[in-house]
Amino acid sequence: MQDLTPLSSGVSALSLADSGGSQPPAQNPDVPLPSIEDVSNADEESSTAEIDQALRPRTPPISLSPPSSSDSSQATPPSTPGITDNGVNPIDPDKPPNPTPSSSSPSSSPGTPSVTVQLTPRASSTQDSSKPTDSKHLTPSPPPRRSRSPSQSRHACHDVGDEEPPPNRFHDPAFQTAFKDARDLARDLGEVLGSSALHLEPDSTICRLRQRASELAQFKCPPTRTVGFVGDSGVGKSSLINSLLDFRGLARTSGGGSACTCVVTEYRYHDDDSFAVEVELFSTDELEAQLTELVTAYRYYHLRPADMDRESLESGEVKATLARDTFHAMFRGRFDSDRFILDRSANEAVATLLLWAQEMRPADLDGRQLTSEPHGRRGPATWPYIKNISVFLRAHILSNGLVLADLPGLRDRNSARQNITERYLLKCDEILAVCCIGRATTDVGVKAVIDLAKQAELSNVGIICTKADDIRKDESRWDWGGARATGIQTRMDWLDAAKEELSAIEADLDDLDSFEDDLDQAEVEEKSRLDRKARSQRQQIKRLDFDLEHYQITTRNEIVTNSLKRDYGSKLPGGDLAVFCIGNHMYWDHRDLPKNNALPFLELSGILAARRHFVAMVSDSQRRVATNYMDHDVRSLVSSVDLWVQSGAGTASAEQKRAVCQVLDALEARLQRDLWGESSRLSEIARTFREEFEQGIYQQRQGRVAEWTKAARNAGLVWEREFHHSTYLAFCRNYGDHSTERAGTHNWNQEIIQRMVHDLHGHWSELRSALSNRQADLASLVEESMDWAVAFLGTELQPYSSSTPALQETLRALQAVIGTAIEDSTEAFEGNLSTYMYITLKTDALSGIRTSIIGDLMKGSYDRCNDESGRGSHNRRKAIINGTLAQETLFEDLMRAFRKKFAARATELQRNIHNAVAINLRAIRQTLDMVRDENVALESERDPVFRLRVQEQVGAARDALRQIQAVIVS
Repeated sequence: MQDLTPLSSGVSALSLADSGGSQPPAQNPDVPLPSIEDVSNADEESSTAEIDQALRPRTPPISLSPPSSSDSSQATPPSTPGITDNGVNPIDPDKPPNPTPSSSSPSSSPGTPSVTVQLTPRASSTQDSSKPTDSKHLTPSPPPRRSRSPSQSRHACHDVGDEEPPPNRFHDPAFQTAFKDARDLARDLGEVLGSSALHLEPDSTICRLRQRASELAQFKCPPTRTVGFVGDSGVGKSSLINSLLDFRGLARTSGGGSACTCVVTEYRYHDDDSFAVEVELFSTDELEAQLTELVTAYRYYHLRPADMDRESLESGEVKATLARDTFHAMFRGRFDSDRFILDRSANEAVATLLLWAQEMRPADLDGRQLTSEPHGRRGPATWPYIKNISVFLRAHILSNGLVLADLPGLRDRNSARQNITERYLLKCDEILAVCCIGRATTDVGVKAVIDLAKQAELSNVGIICTKADDIRKDESRWDWGGARATGIQTRMDWLDAAKEELSAIEADLDDLDSFEDDLDQAEVEEKSRLDRKARSQRQQIKRLDFDLEHYQITTRNEIVTNSLKRDYGSKLPGGDLAVFCIGNHMYWDHRDLPKNNALPFLELSGILAARRHFVAMVSDSQRRVATNYMDHDVRSLVSSVDLWVQSGAGTASAEQKRAVCQVLDALEARLQRDLWGESSRLSEIARTFREEFEQGIYQQRQGRVAEWTKAARNAGLVWEREFHHSTYLAFCRNYGDHSTERAGTHNWNQEIIQRMVHDLHGHWSELRSALSNRQADLASLVEESMDWAVAFLGTELQPYSSSTPALQETLRALQAVIGTAIEDSTEAFEGNLSTYMYITLKTDALSGIRTSIIGDLMKGSYDRCNDESGRGSHNRRKAIINGTLAQETLFEDLMRAFRKKFAARATELQRNIHNAVAINLRAIRQTLDMVRDENVALESERDPVFRLRVQEQVGAARDALRQIQAVIVS
């Protein structure tokens, strides 16, 4: 997972030349921090000091798009004007930099067990290192702020928070100002409500309103988008995430050759300088399933028959080694011999290991125990027990609701973790396959992700190519022909010519230096001129060197991007494949240089473009959330406070009060019946949705199961007839999803249900349409009920109460709130990728991925095939598969599982809507009580001066709301 320790590497030449050697050494992003699995006391002090130095809280920018490049190999000689100090021609990046140095100017760019631990990084390496520090909780003490002088500004490092946001209404300065003003409005209102002792009375209306104001003043947009990074070990996922988060060495990288991402690791935002880590452990049942699989694999290999074929032997050895390594990690100190696994029955061995696991399973973890295997560990490792880790930190890229997830590969040899990755990917809003750029077009990990996307009908897939900055200047010209090779050679010639000119200048200086004590005035002036010319020439060489590197990197990025889109784009729904090229080393080598010097390299690294891409992902959803907050929640608060003010502003006779109560009681009873009663359509959601499914999908199996079974059996006969025995075995080992050169790519699970999918496809579309209509009917019901309530107040309450307009306004605001809550619930049901309805449910029932329903039903048959070996094993495998396919119960079980999953989703929707309605009916009751409850009126009358202050603040809040509303609708 994450090791919290810094890295080191040499100082870049640009750092020394342009900042007087004062910049700190750059650090290698692929050298891991010390493992946080366990640290000896002897290492604790040095580890803490390194954390102090490395973990400066900083926010990351995102940009996953490759830098733009030009094909042009035509270039003008190095006298072209217009090159900046950073070596980039703003008119034509293919033209060489100006040999004349320009002056630098400062940039102006702006149920399952879980464990929680907390780590707090140092805010700055300038803190007093002599102070004692606890290894479990490192408290920051940020240095005092100082205003920067112009020269300090000029040498300031790049600030992620200043990166230009993507074009979106949410990032518009006017919208952000309105968003801030709304929170300030709630804060100011809360402060006034707290200026009286009334808020100390827990049952008072003022106490409730002040608490609500405080909640709204601290509002943060919730996480709305999840990006999953998946790839094989060593491709740079963790380094990539470190760069995106702008935290050096946070996610442990595999510089030591080991796989570091062995559990799902989520990175989430919290507004605190410390790191909070939440750990979800495997349940006992999940551990038992894994141990059973491992024991079976171990026994299969070590108790193998003498005539086991070579392929079975090799596959068995790999799985047995994985089992042995896992046993040693989980039960270090107890697993001294494997004899009990081999001598006893499989069930007895599993029972013993499960007992050990329950005894050794971690109950209390500190932050240094959460990574994969560290060196020198004596006790049991913790990672085999961990299912999921969530890291909470203050990182800019996460601040608007983004969640980044570092995932084990889809080809992980641990099938439990492979299945967890597959299920997690189905919930992601974007899936990014990570690979090294040098082998991007042949990376099998990328192919596995694309195949999953194709089978699950996912269109939200992209590819990130890492190590885009790892390019050899002398070799690339031989890899590419034509204009590209000419472009490289031209730039190399410019660079060589500039170096030769510098050598000639330095030779003249050496001649003058040899006579330093005998130089006349003219020679002194000549030496000074040559010094200036040498400095200028060195700057020119840097610019030419960057120009060459920029051309080579962007050219290769373009070649690889086009190749990947050509190979994989057509395999995705919609044919749109996003490709990004990233250079983590380039990013960290230049990250801490003065921003004027660093920015061209940071842009070329691709990290800034990646950040922009991810920020853009959440912008639309965050704009909607923020708009609802300003237009609904804050407006409802102001209306409620205004109603409290008016409740004490007048007098009413006993008869009038009685009439008011009768009207409001009748209104509440009607809303309770329409929105909450047993006969309400909102209370019948789960039942009506289940009925739609029963008629539209489940009953379609009648008379068709036999046809589906026959089609599946025919598919099995094709595999039996056309696949060589070794190929047949390979498909069994890969749970039906495999590819060979001779047989091609097949997914047996998908072929088994192909006829069923064909028959149900149209019915599924009809069901979706019917359910969408039902959901629209729910929204209409709420709108009609609240419209009636407002009209009822106007006709029945108006003669008795002057508070009627304020009460109507409050109900209108609450109508918007409850409408949004129901809309959110139905949208979640309807199939946002971050939730579970149509995409995941359709994938479960109508696809053949490994964790689908058919994948689960076939797993036992594949496992039995994999247990077979020796003489006659091929025939036994065929008999197992064909026997399973010949049973109609296979499809009966599939349809029952389909119905059960759908019912669970419908029940979840019912529960979410019930909760939303209950919360808002309670708010309506409290609103009505402010008019009909005598105690509220007495409360409002008790302190006239306080009530006047509140009234004045409500007036100011309304003025602010009008301005906010003008921004929202503009």
